[in-house]
Amino acid sequence: MGESIEVCLGCGKKLNNVLQFEVFTFTPGQYVCSECTKKFKKQLTEIRNGALEIIIRNRSLNEKFDEFVESEEIFDHLDTHSFYLHGSHQAREYMFSLLEEVHRFAYHATFECHLFCDMFENADPMFFSDRYFLTNSVIKTIGAWEKLLRFHCLYFEVQLDRDPKNNSLSRLQKKMNKTEFKQTNLYSEYIRLKSNNSFGEIDKARKNNDHNVSYHLEGKNFLELSELAEMILENTSALYNGIDEALELLTKRTRLATRKFNNDFGLVNKIEENDKIFKKKALKIKSKFNLEDISQINQLSVDYISWASNRLDEVSSWKIRYSHPPMISIYYRLIDVAVRVHESARSLGYSAELFEQAVNLNYADLDKHWVNFDGMNYRYFIHSALLRIYGVYDKLGMIIQDLFEVELGNVTFEAVIEQIRVTDGDDRFLNSLPPLKLCNRILSTVAYKKLYDSRQDFFHLLILQDFMKPQYKEVIDTELIIAIIENCKMIYQLIDSLDIALVHFHQIGTYHQNTKI
Repeated sequence: MGESIEVCLGCGKKLNNVLQFEVFTFTPGQYVCSECTKKFKKQLTEIRNGALEIIIRNRSLNEKFDEFVESEEIFDHLDTHSFYLHGSHQAREYMFSLLEEVHRFAYHATFECHLFCDMFENADPMFFSDRYFLTNSVIKTIGAWEKLLRFHCLYFEVQLDRDPKNNSLSRLQKKMNKTEFKQTNLYSEYIRLKSNNSFGEIDKARKNNDHNVSYHLEGKNFLELSELAEMILENTSALYNGIDEALELLTKRTRLATRKFNNDFGLVNKIEENDKIFKKKALKIKSKFNLEDISQINQLSVDYISWASNRLDEVSSWKIRYSHPPMISIYYRLIDVAVRVHESARSLGYSAELFEQAVNLNYADLDKHWVNFDGMNYRYFIHSALLRIYGVYDKLGMIIQDLFEVELGNVTFEAVIEQIRVTDGDDRFLNSLPPLKLCNRILSTVAYKKLYDSRQDFFHLLILQDFMKPQYKEVIDTELIIAIIENCKMIYQLIDSLDIALVHFHQIGTYHQNTKI
C-alpha cells in the first residue's frame, strides 16, 4: 500500500519533499529531518546499549536456573504416602517452568527493542519492519508480567479462576494485595512502573494493537515509539530482577497442591508421550500440510491490502461525510486487518525458510537454528503469526460492532458474537445474516479452536513444545501452521462477506458523488 510522507517521522515537522514508501519495505530513518537524525542516533544507541546490558544478565540467570534444578532433592526425603506429594511436585515443576517462560518472554522483548532500532536505521525488505518487532516486544512484556504474577499467585496461594482469560493482571494484583506479595521487591517495582505510567503505556499499546488501530496507522511518530521501547526495557529489567527474587522464594517454600488442583487450574502439561499414537497423528497432520498454501495466503494478503486501500479512497471521496455505519472507520480498520494478516503470512513464509535451512544444516533439534539473536528460530515466527491472526479477529469484532450497532468496547471477537447471539431475540434476524452466520461457523471450527487454545497457552500458560521431543515439536508446529492458514482463509471470507453487506452503502455514496447539488 503506497503512502505519502510529508512530515518528519521524528518530530512531525513538514519535510521539504513529499516522499513515497511501501508498507514494510522502507527504511524509516531516511524520512527524518537533520535535527532528528542527530537526536535519534544518540537515542538508538542508548536503547541498544540498554538492551545489551539486560541480555548480558542471561548467563548469570541461566546459571541460577541450573543450580536450582541440581539442588532439587526435597521430594526425595518426603513421605511417599503423603496426600500432597505428587501434586505438590507437579505444582513446583510448573512454577519453575513459569519462571523459565518469563525469562524467555523478557529476553525476547529486550532483543526485539534492539531490532526495532536496527530496522529503523536500516530496514531489510526481505525481513520485517521496526514496528513488527516493537509490537512483538509489547505483547511479550505484558505476557511476561502475567506469567510472573501467576507464579506469585500460586506461591502465595491466591485463588485463581479456572479460565486463564479471567486471571488478568488487574484482577491478580487486587487479590495479591491481600498477601505477603506486598512485601516483595517485585511488588514495589510493579507499583513504581504503574505509577510512572511505564507499565500503563505498554499495556495500552498492547490493547490497541489487539483491538483497535495498530502502530502503522495510529499516526505515532518515532519519538513516541522509541520512548515506548525505553519503557519496555525498564519493564524487562524489573522482570529479570523479579525472576531472580522468585527463584529465591521457590527455594524457601513449597506450595502444597493436590492432583485435582493441578488439573483444575491447568498446572499439568498434557503431552502425548505414546510414540505409536504420535506417529499416527504426525502422518495425519503432515498429509494436510501444503507449502504452497503459505505462498497463496501471502499473495492474497498483498491483494487485500490494495483492495482495502482502494475502498477507503472511494468512501473518503464521497460527499457524505458522516454515515451510519461509519464507512471510513470500517474500511480504515479493514486496512489494519489486511496489513496484520499480511504480517502473519510473511511470518509463516520466513518460518518455512528457517525450517528448511535447519533441515539442510542437519540440526537434530531444528529450534537451535536461529537468526540475529539466540531463540529467534522458526517457531518464533510461527508464534508471531499466531498472535497477529488472533488479534485480527478482535479487530474484526470491532468492525462488527460498528456495522451492527453494538457497543461493547474493547472485548474479544468471541464476546461480540456471543452478545449478538444472546440479544438477537427469538426471531434471530441478525444471526441469520451472512456475516454473522459465518462468524458463528468460524467459532465452531477445529482450526479456530486450535488457534484460540494455542494463543491462550502462549500468553497465559505454558508453550507445550518446550516440553517435547524434537520430532514431536515439529508435528505440533505444523498443526499450528495449518490452523493459522485455515484461519487466514476464513478471515478473507469474512472480509468479503462484510464488504458485500456494505455494497448498498457504496451505491448510495456513489449516487451522491455523481449528483450535482
